[in-house]
Amino acid sequence: MPDLIEMTSNQRRMLVDTRQLWDARDADPAAGIRKMRSFGPRSPDTEKTYEAFVTGRAEAQERLESLGQRL
Repeated sequence: MPDLIEMTSNQRRMLVDTRQLWDARDADPAAGIRKMRSFGPRSPDTEKTYEAFVTGRAEAQERLESLGQRL
């Protein structure tokens, strides 16, 4: 078996960065999130809550796509 060549500090940094990207990309998006439930009858408060949910979901999807592009 040939001798292993030591990685440079830059190569090690790139390896760590890539592993972190893969971990973030492959993380279970549902981890820590409760099962789907009703926000209750429609009201200005529940509409705000729903809008915040939709916005957060879109931001999470954009982040996931961004991580995929970086890999």
